[in-house]
Parts: sequence; structure tokens; C-alpha cells
Amino acid sequence: MAKKSEQQAQSQAKLASGTQQALSGQRVLITRPAHQQPPLIAGVQAHGATTISLPLLAITAPSRGDQADVLRRQLLALDSYELLVFISSNAVREGCKAIDDYWPQFPVGLDLLAIGPSTAALAEELTGQRVRSAAGGMTSEDLLELDSFTNIEGRRIGIFRGEGGRDFLAQQLRKRGAQVDYFDVYRREEINYEDIQVREALIESEPTLLTAMSGQTLQALRSLIDQLSEPHADKLLTLPVIVPSQRVRDLAAEMGFENPIASPGADLDSLLQAFVAAAAKESLIEAVSRTPRPE
Repeated sequence: MAKKSEQQAQSQAKLASGTQQALSGQRVLITRPAHQQPPLIAGVQAHGATTISLPLLAITAPSRGDQADVLRRQLLALDSYELLVFISSNAVREGCKAIDDYWPQFPVGLDLLAIGPSTAALAEELTGQRVRSAAGGMTSEDLLELDSFTNIEGRRIGIFRGEGGRDFLAQQLRKRGAQVDYFDVYRREEINYEDIQVREALIESEPTLLTAMSGQTLQALRSLIDQLSEPHADKLLTLPVIVPSQRVRDLAAEMGFENPIASPGADLDSLLQAFVAAAAKESLIEAVSRTPRPE
């Protein structure tokens, strides 16, 4: 019995060691906003990869003027909404900051939903309320399958997001008869880099895996690649690029990325799963290409 337990322990240790080195030799370009990078960098490095940090978007305060006045009125009337939806972790963080400015205690009696379990967990932590998410996926389409959206005619729904976000969810809810308002609680601003910084990250660091966690990030990455000479740009476009959904994968293909890979989700475990799968696929392709062909 003791011998069997020892063998199981050795097997588990071997498996863990293999998992830790699953990304050995890979150089992963991390493009998330700076405040979201540390957990992903730590996870990737724990699997044996080198990371290249190049935040492409910054999360900033929402616009001033008329738009700020609209947001203020919406926040003051938060208890008149019946259901609130948080689109992302940034929407949760910035939305809860904004709510705290007007509500010392989170309004009671509201249904809270979030896209993805990690976003829901953060929303529960910051609001102290129960937050539901779609069990089967991490997109707006998945969220629409929840029974919370089956009989919503006349219900007032608020969607917390960044300015200029995707309109799909609100459009579908309005078709079902809901009254929908956007709470635009932050902006995404593209970060400008000097040519030498772009060359260092995209050429000299020799990335083997790219990442882009939104359509806007993907567009920013493509813009940087277009600044490079043709041989370097062509090489980068052949690399695997990990994206958070099938929709962004399709966008990547349209933009000329030859090997876009949709992660099962935008949470850390899903991303690491996608990185490991991509690295394994590239290793297999490389091995096959090196195999001598019969005469």
C-alpha cells in the first residue's frame, strides 16, 4: 500500500513538473493593460516561458462633459434599475469605484450578472452581492442564455462597460423588450511607443506567442506590426496569437493573422490552457518539418 502511494506521488510530481515546463522555450508577448499583467505573467513564467510585457491599452477615467453628466444621473438613480450587467473585470473595478462615490452601501434588490466566472467572482467581492454568470461560456451570447433574460419586457437593465464597447448585448435585450442603458465607466486609450520600444518587443525579444485580449488590442497590435519592415511583419503574422473568443479569432483572421487561436475564456486557467496547446502544436509542426522524407 505504501509502495503504491509512493508511486502515485512520484507520478503526480512528474506530471506537475511536466506541466510547469509546458511552455519552456516560449517567449510570450503580454499585451493586457499594465494592472492586469502580473497574474498572467506569473502564470506563464511558472510554466517555463519568458514573457515580453507590452501593454497596448491603458484604462483611464471616462469622458468629461455631457457624457459624464449622463453617467452621474444614472448612478444617482441606480436603485431604479432591476438588473445590472458587468461586461469585464475593468467594468467591475471602475463601476464599483463610481458606485461608491454615490452609494455608501450597495443598493439592495438588484440582480447582478457578469460575463465569465472570474468577472462574477470579482463583482461579488467588491459589491458583497451574489453575482451570476453563464456556466457554459464567457461571451455575451452565452450570458443571453441565462433564465434572467427570458422574461424581461419592461425591465430596466444597466450594462457597465468601457466607452465604445460592443453593442450586441444591449441590442438583443432591447429586442426582448427591456429598457437598457450603458454605464460607460472607463475609457481604453491606445499607448504610444517609440520605434525603438516596438523593435525591442517585437523583433529583438523574438516572441513566439502573441496575445490580444480584445478586438481593440488586436487592432493596436496590428498597427505596431505594420510599422515594421515587411520581413519582420510577415514573420509576426505567422505566429500563434491567443484571443479570448471565436468572434475575436475571426477578426484576427480578417486582419491577416495566420494562426489565431481562441482561448476557452479570458481567465488565467483558460489562457494558460490555450498557450500550452499552441506551444504543443508548434512543436509538433516543427518536429514534422525536420523529419527526413523518404526518397
